[in-house]
Amino acid sequence: MSTTETQPGTPDIDPSAAQFADGNEFMRAGRFAEAAAAYRRSLALNRAAPRTHNNLAVALAEQGRYGSALAHYREAIRLDPDYAPTHYNFANACRALAKYVEAITAYERALTLAPGWAGALLNCGLALAALGQQAAAEGYYRSALARQPDYPEAHNNLGLALQLQGRLDEAMQHFDRALELAPVFSNAHTNRAQLRMLLGDFEQGWAEYEWRWRLAGVALRTLPIPHWDGSRLDGRTLLIRAEQGFGDTIQFVRFAARLEQAGIKVFLECQPALTSLLSRAPGVRQAFARGLPLPECAAQIPLASLPRALGITDPAAETMDAHYLQPDPKLQAQWREKLALTGSLHIGIAWKGSSGHPQDCHRSIAPAHFAALAAVPGVKLVSLQPGERPPAALQALEPLAQPGEQAFSFEDTAAIIGNLDLVVTCDTAVAHLAGALGVPVWIALPLIPDWRWRLARDDSAWYPSARLFRQTQLDEWPDVFQRIAAALPDFAGKR
Repeated sequence: MSTTETQPGTPDIDPSAAQFADGNEFMRAGRFAEAAAAYRRSLALNRAAPRTHNNLAVALAEQGRYGSALAHYREAIRLDPDYAPTHYNFANACRALAKYVEAITAYERALTLAPGWAGALLNCGLALAALGQQAAAEGYYRSALARQPDYPEAHNNLGLALQLQGRLDEAMQHFDRALELAPVFSNAHTNRAQLRMLLGDFEQGWAEYEWRWRLAGVALRTLPIPHWDGSRLDGRTLLIRAEQGFGDTIQFVRFAARLEQAGIKVFLECQPALTSLLSRAPGVRQAFARGLPLPECAAQIPLASLPRALGITDPAAETMDAHYLQPDPKLQAQWREKLALTGSLHIGIAWKGSSGHPQDCHRSIAPAHFAALAAVPGVKLVSLQPGERPPAALQALEPLAQPGEQAFSFEDTAAIIGNLDLVVTCDTAVAHLAGALGVPVWIALPLIPDWRWRLARDDSAWYPSARLFRQTQLDEWPDVFQRIAAALPDFAGKR
């Protein structure tokens, strides 16, 4: 949370102070646009007012206008370089813009001016964690707790840093402690739920995972349709709704077939980019792009709530379809002709997931690591990474759109994958798509992966065609790709 400053003033003598005071009143009321306007009026009368620049920046940041806020934070710091809250606020805006190195510098400056500030210690840890520096982040969280032992956010964030380093028992203890201090802390509930599922406790994990709906910024549009709890629908219509990323949607749409087998008519609301492909998913009567008008339905449920509603307590004990999605046959034939893939082992590669994912720094992979595959005789790489070019040294085909070109859809990606021998990818939507298509897919995973990939196994309960290659040390990818490359000749021999 950013901080604002109040200062005394006599409105009838100092018009600048009067506007400053008005801005503060608007801030307290949550009327941030009006607050910003008042602070601008104050600055028009007195530009050399560091607290006014700071408060205007906070008002802009509250509206999501972080870039505009930075300029006023910088001016406030120029006018008064020894005011710790402005450095802290500036750091928060930098972190919101993914300027993590600059944020860390500013947090450290705030801590030099205000030693032991628990909030600055916590947020500096968050910036370090976003860069993948979990051990350093752990140190800042522990410093925050030394200053403020009953700090639920610090316990929660420390738990996550410990989890990502493989210290799972310690992580669970800190999630538990965070919830002892703040029983309705949705972030800690969601983190603990995912750790439980990672460890195989799906019964408790699914139940606690429902706390994700209270996370800031996680919400579906409200519809006047009752939520389904798994009770009998007797042939009525159920709306299943995409709620998270593309990969999650592809993973959980499989349950539409099970719902249909139970006599339920299923409609799907999903991301526009997936509508065409998932309209052919078994059990889906019709797919609707998110935000468009929907048909009347008796009930609704988010996709990731389906396993709990269906009573699935152990995915490994379930029979998962080897392939429940199909590429468009005509499009697949068109891509077969375009690609002219003959005489080699053709491997699709994807190295980058969503930059908005909180663990993207650990999941995404520098594309240069795929050179180990390109060095295997008889291998030809095909880039499945839209919008980014692989290094020239990989000599990969680039059928998908590059920067500035018209984007391809998931239909194109599915059709291309359908023509390949193998996909090697980081944990991203391509992994789910290849698995759902039943194409062999080898997934390079960080030391502690997302919950769905579990621990200490090289197969996946969700995708029978998947093989998992795991890090043995945090963020160390060369060994992973050496093992993948070493496995390729045997895979080629069994084709």
